[in-house]
Amino acid sequence: MLLPNAALKAAGKPPLDLSDRNQSQVWRFEMRLGSKQLRNRFEMRNWQDMGNTAATTQRERVTQLFLPRLLKRS
Repeated sequence: MLLPNAALKAAGKPPLDLSDRNQSQVWRFEMRLGSKQLRNRFEMRNWQDMGNTAATTQRERVTQLFLPRLLKRS
């Protein structure tokens, strides 16, 4: 819950209330990247690159996908 709450805080909104299921429900999702996309777009060519870049790449994608929905809630 750290990523959504940090994004909400930065936008001046309250954190998710984990005691209220309607306000805090999180869906499971998977994000997959193909080998060409990893090599060419994100310049990941080995395990060291993957370790250095994967968290940032995932954070950016998740923020782009889900932040607008989180910010719409009242």
